[in-house]
Amino acid sequence: MQTPKTSVKSSSGSEGGRKSSPRSVTLETRQRSTGRVVRQLKTSGLEANSSTSIRTPKTTSTKILDRTSPRGLDPEKKRQGRVAELETQISQLEDALRTVKDQLIVSESWKKQAKLDAEESRKELLAITLKLEESQKLLALSSSHETHSNHLSAYEEIRVLKENMAQQLSIMEEMKNQLDDSRSSESQAQTLASETLQQLETAKKTMESLKTNSDDYNAIVSELHQSRARVSSLESIIEEMNAKEKQSESKEITDLKAELENLKSRQAWEINGELRKSKEDVDALALRIWTIDGPN
Repeated sequence: MQTPKTSVKSSSGSEGGRKSSPRSVTLETRQRSTGRVVRQLKTSGLEANSSTSIRTPKTTSTKILDRTSPRGLDPEKKRQGRVAELETQISQLEDALRTVKDQLIVSESWKKQAKLDAEESRKELLAITLKLEESQKLLALSSSHETHSNHLSAYEEIRVLKENMAQQLSIMEEMKNQLDDSRSSESQAQTLASETLQQLETAKKTMESLKTNSDDYNAIVSELHQSRARVSSLESIIEEMNAKEKQSESKEITDLKAELENLKSRQAWEINGELRKSKEDVDALALRIWTIDGPN
């Protein structure tokens, strides 16, 4: 009866030492640190994603632009500024990717340690269960010849074993939760690493495209200046045509007025001639009548 009790106390002592070990506190601290790192990585990924959005130059309209308005910065300086900004963003993304990889390595080591701790707790729980069964058998075999103190000792031993078992179950449950959280953090870190790689590739392709297409960009700018010059020339031609058209219309109106005056004068002269002729005919007729009738 004393041998199991001694072994139980030894086990209880070891369990007490295990209870006071900082393993659960360390795992909780690691879990919180993992959450902070993942949140920081998410924030960095979002900032990089928003900053890598490149403004595509708008297509220049063929409308006539105000040549006296300010033009802003030189297009070549803008392109160089965007290339430098992309290089900075690529460097930041590479640093974030290295951080994610380091976090994955740490998460993997935590997961392995959690598995080892879970296996150790399972073995300890199995040993406690065996001791509990042994104590229960000893208690069943005890008869009325055993003293009351032995009964109390056996009950106390069972109570201590039950408490130890409850503690082990609680520790195992906590370790299981921490392992699940570690797996979730690892999955999130892998997703964030994949997104960071995609953003890095996109930024590199955009930068290469800007570098290789610089000649095309300069050609487009030159063609734009030529188009503006052609538009200015067309404006001058249109203004000259409008002026000539106004002069032509004014001349036609003057000619029409002169022709109308001539027509009026000609018609008035013809009418006056007809009136004079009619008057002469009337006078001649009156003279003939007077001649025929005679003075009476």
